[in-house]
Amino acid sequence: MKAILFSRLLCQKTVLLFGFSLFISTFVFAQPSNDNCNNAITRTSSTSCNNNQYRLRNATASAGIPVGCAPVGTHYDVWFQFTAVSATHTVTISSLESNFTNPRVQLFGGTCAALVSVVCGTTTMTGTGLTIGNTYYVRVSNLGAAISSNDRFNICITHPNPPPPNDHCSGATLLTSAAACNTVTSNIRYATSPGPAGACGGATATTTYDVWFRFVANSTTHAVTISNRGANLPAASTYIEMLSGAACGGFVSLGCQAASVTNGRLTLSTLTPGATYYVRVYVTTNPTATATADWNFDICVQQPPANDECTGAVSLTPNATCTNTAGTLDLATPSTAPLGCFAAGTYYDVWYSFVATAALTHTVSISNLGANFTAPRIQLYGGNCGALASISCVSGTSLSRVGLVNGTTYYVRIANFGVNPSGTGTVANFDICITRVAAPPANDACAGAFLLTSSVVCSNVSGTLINATATAGLPACGNALSPEVWYMFVAQSAFPVITLSNMGVIC
Repeated sequence: MKAILFSRLLCQKTVLLFGFSLFISTFVFAQPSNDNCNNAITRTSSTSCNNNQYRLRNATASAGIPVGCAPVGTHYDVWFQFTAVSATHTVTISSLESNFTNPRVQLFGGTCAALVSVVCGTTTMTGTGLTIGNTYYVRVSNLGAAISSNDRFNICITHPNPPPPNDHCSGATLLTSAAACNTVTSNIRYATSPGPAGACGGATATTTYDVWFRFVANSTTHAVTISNRGANLPAASTYIEMLSGAACGGFVSLGCQAASVTNGRLTLSTLTPGATYYVRVYVTTNPTATATADWNFDICVQQPPANDECTGAVSLTPNATCTNTAGTLDLATPSTAPLGCFAAGTYYDVWYSFVATAALTHTVSISNLGANFTAPRIQLYGGNCGALASISCVSGTSLSRVGLVNGTTYYVRIANFGVNPSGTGTVANFDICITRVAAPPANDACAGAFLLTSSVVCSNVSGTLINATATAGLPACGNALSPEVWYMFVAQSAFPVITLSNMGVIC
C-alpha cells in the first residue's frame, strides 16, 4: 500500500499518489505596495489629467484613519500623495473595473501619523484653500467589500493654471531699491485672492487679486512705480499698496492708490531705513482672460539720489569747456543748509563739489532741465558739510564766481524752489558742468583804470588784453565792440603822446 503525502510550500501544492506526482499552482496576490499611508505613491499634479492605472486587489483596510467626511464603514484602501502647487486641486478616478463597485476618494492634510481630513468624494473631489508646497494624501477605497479581481482604476490629480510664484506674501519677490529705476517684469495672471478686500486706493470690490513684492528701505523716502502694463491692466483699475509688517504678519497699510495717479507711482516719506516693507499690486477682476502678456507689468523701487545730502556730494572737475554730468532731482528731499542769499522757502536739492584753481573765474551751468524743473536755483558754499558758508546765489541756470581760493573745495547746491519736481521719466533731470577761465585784467572796466604818470620821457608800464572783455555802449572808434583794458592820466600838456610798444602777436 502506497502512502499518500500532501505538502504545501507557499502558493504551491504537490500531491504524491501511487508513485507519481500532480503539481497544482494557486498564485495568490499580495497587498498593493501603497496599501498603507506610509508607502503612498507620489503623483504629480498638472493642469490636465494624466492618468495612471493602479489596483485595489487584496488591499486591506487601514487602521486609525480619521473618518472626517467619509461615510462610516470599512474602507479597503490604497494611498497616494502629492505636493500642492496651487490652492485648488482635483482628484479623479476613472475606468473602474467591475468589482470596484463602491468607490470613495478622500483628501488628507497633515502627516501619516496625524492625518487631517480635508474633503471627500466618490469618483472625484476638489480641495480648495490648500497651502502651496505642502504634501497632501489621497485615499482611494472600496467601501464595505474587499476586492480580489477586476479591481483596476485610473487616477489623476489636476490643478487650475498655476498662480504666479509671488501670489502670496510668503513668496514676495525681492526688489532692490536704487536711485535709478531697475525694473523687474512681473505677471498677475491666475493670481488668487489671499489679500485683504478692496477699498484701498479707490478699489471698492470685495475681492482683489494680487501679487507681492518686498524691499529693504535705504532712506526715509521711497517710490514704487509700475509701468508697461499689459492690455488687461488699465491704470484706473490697477492698484499699488505699501505695507509694513514682520514676516508677512501684522500688516499696517502705509498708503495705496490707483496706477492712474502720478503715472503709476506711489511715494512715501515715513519709512525706516533698514526695515523691510511689502508691496502688493492688485486688480479687482479675476485675472484669467486672454493672453498671459496682457497681464504683464514692470515694477521698481527708487530712493533719493546718492547726492541728496551735502555729505554725498558728487565731485565735478572744472574744465576749460563744458563737460556735462547727468543729474536728477527726482525724489530729492529738502536740505537744512544755510539760506545765505536766498529767500526762505523749500528747496528740493542735490549737491556737488569741486576744487578751485587760483586766479580763475568758475562758472556752474545747468542745462536740459526736465519739464518739472521749473524754478532752478544754484547756490555756492564754502566751508564743509558740517559748517557751510553761503558765498553766492543765482535764480537761474548759471552762476559765476571769481577769486576762489586755489586748492579749496567748494560745494554747489542745485535746487528747485517751492515745488517738488519729482516724477517718472526725465521730468526732474538736468545736466551740470563747471567751467574755468582766467580772470580778466584788473583794469578790464573803466572803474578799474590804471593811473599812468605823464613825463617828458617814456616810462613803460606792462599791460595785457588776455581775458579782457568788451564794454557795451562806448562811442564808436574803430571796431564797435572789442575787448579792452583801461588807463587814466592827468594831462600835463594839450598834446599828450600815448605809445604802445612790444605788442604780442595773435597766432
